[in-house]
Amino acid sequence: ESRHIGRVGERIEAVVEVVRTLHLDGDWGGSVLHVMRDDDGNELVWFASRTELQVGRRYRIRGTVKRHEEYRGRKRTVLTRCRAEEVEPEREAEEAAGGAVA
Repeated sequence: ESRHIGRVGERIEAVVEVVRTLHLDGDWGGSVLHVMRDDDGNELVWFASRTELQVGRRYRIRGTVKRHEEYRGRKRTVLTRCRAEEVEPEREAEEAAGGAVA
């Protein structure tokens, strides 16, 4: 079950997997909705105009909680002003094991 993460206005960091992207056209141009999940099953979303993350890949994201909402019965955290860095599987495994990264 998904829970809301952080407080509105708070800057958070999480490792997530992108589960879906949706391209949207609006009055101000195009944007991409990224739907992501963390390791606890919490759903996070981010609308980006200049960035497109790849479905199935893991990223370390840092962003500001814009709001909490519920969509189709699932709680989700909406982020804004995000930075994303792809997490390499080997590096993530080493960090989780507490080992040094070469």
